[in-house]
Amino acid sequence: MRAEQVAARLHALHCDDVGAKFGRVVSSEIVAIGAAPGSKVGSRIDPLAIQANVSVYHRKDNESDWTIDPAEAKQDKGKPVLFSRRAAEGKGNPSAANHSNVPPKIDTFAGGITFDYAMHTVVLSLPALRKLRFATGLDGKPLAARDAAERAARVALAALALAAIVHQRAQGYDLRSRCLLVPEGAMALEVVRPDGTVEPVELGVDAANELVASAERTARAAGLGWDREPLALKAAPKLIALIKKSRAEAMTGAGGDED
Repeated sequence: MRAEQVAARLHALHCDDVGAKFGRVVSSEIVAIGAAPGSKVGSRIDPLAIQANVSVYHRKDNESDWTIDPAEAKQDKGKPVLFSRRAAEGKGNPSAANHSNVPPKIDTFAGGITFDYAMHTVVLSLPALRKLRFATGLDGKPLAARDAAERAARVALAALALAAIVHQRAQGYDLRSRCLLVPEGAMALEVVRPDGTVEPVELGVDAANELVASAERTARAAGLGWDREPLALKAAPKLIALIKKSRAEAMTGAGGDED
């Protein structure tokens, strides 16, 4: 969880349309140890035994559909237009319409990786937290005791970050299809002091929840806190129009990826 995601919930900063920018307070990374790349193989035998030398064309009455009759095909300069879908291989071949055989092939880039184990490291930077400043409270007025209020706000943000770490560990790591990481052993949290000494600490889900609740109460009493109602975000009309047009182009096969 980034500090800007949490700080945006605090009505302490007033920004223009560009928005406020905050330095990253929490960094999280998962590193694979002993990783080795794999290869993806695939092939297909057409159950209908359709041969690859048969040509298919776009229909003139529906470009997203196909036909083998040149008289029913869309014409370009007097010639039927060979059928293909967006990003599909085999233009004009039955394979473009999900028919015919697919010869065996090896993809050395799409095979993913295997590894011995993964290491998850999360760093909560207290120096980065100290850089955050809060000028006004929930009521929009200047804070009366700003130093105390800012300390309380930073503690609340730190508590949220710790709770996010603990809850992520408890809920598991389903990163993507066929990439489910299962933690081994107890989570190890450490406090690294300014002199470099390390002190281990323990924090469970219940303790993290209580820490957040207590820190929020203190911050709210000092004039800061966060909205308890969900924040609804709406896409701009121009973005909605762009998405609709892009999907319409994809359905007709006219669209393409940018270089």
